[in-house]
Amino acid sequence: DGGTGTWTWTGGSDTDWFNRCNWDKFCLPDSQSDVVVPGGTTYNPTVTGNTATCKTITINQTAGGNVTINYSGSGNLSVAQ
Repeated sequence: DGGTGTWTWTGGSDTDWFNRCNWDKFCLPDSQSDVVVPGGTTYNPTVTGNTATCKTITINQTAGGNVTINYSGSGNLSVAQ
């Protein structure tokens, strides 16, 4: 679906990245989208499949919190703190 602006994960339905209801814009971010995943969300996003790409992901966490990123498959994963 894509578009411009920032997509914010609301995770109100399940953990499926590809469920439109889990995004504040009710459409899916694309590879040019900026994505924000707020800390403490009820359902953390799960990305599956070889077509799951996005430009950036920002994960906001509370002070002292931990972030876990599970990654498998081909391609590159770059994480900056």
